[in-house]
Amino acid sequence: MSERVTCFEEDPRLIKVDNLAYDIYRKGNHKAHNYDHARWDAERAAEISMIERPSFATLTVAAALMHDTGASIGEYKDHGCNSGVLVRMHFPHFGYSPFEVGLIARAVEQHNQWKHTNDVSRILYDADTLNKAGEHGIQQCNLVGEEFGLPLIRKAERFSPYFRKLFEKGYYTDKAKEIDLRMGNERFAGLEMTVAFWEKINQLIREGTLQEEEMMKVAKIEVGLTQ
Repeated sequence: MSERVTCFEEDPRLIKVDNLAYDIYRKGNHKAHNYDHARWDAERAAEISMIERPSFATLTVAAALMHDTGASIGEYKDHGCNSGVLVRMHFPHFGYSPFEVGLIARAVEQHNQWKHTNDVSRILYDADTLNKAGEHGIQQCNLVGEEFGLPLIRKAERFSPYFRKLFEKGYYTDKAKEIDLRMGNERFAGLEMTVAFWEKINQLIREGTLQEEEMMKVAKIEVGLTQ
């Protein structure tokens, strides 16, 4: 197992959460919705919450670790709800209070929705949105495409309007905005880069003159990524 994420020393319950999440993701064996992705989100959630909402930092880390576990036990379309089921099932045994269980469960249930009703949910949304930003986000898109067996044209159809909507919604926290800038380059902020990349792919698909590999290269150059 990878090195523990931030906040484990502050809340030993996170060790139980991490072990549970790791086991569930391992059984799912997904390309994108896996433990490495959850751990990345957990690090960003810790980074954001330690500035924006320190008293909730360990709760946001727990939510981030669990947010995609539902993809390993059922259909992807239900993965937010299924992740919430897992939280409500296991977390009372880990020592979480009913109030804490409710906050974390609602956060994982809402992470792929557009409305977020508590600070844990809002910070988890920001962390998971950052996972889609910049070069890192473009790589994650390709992993999602592999996981679902999507050719480039289907990825572009799915990702281009979705990332545009994410970009227009923006982040809840100033810290997430700061991290997003860090994930970009001199031309684009992080999420803005992802939007520009997939819009360029869509343009190239409409033109119909390049093969998929060539389109990826051109789009990367367009957003200032090195080859």
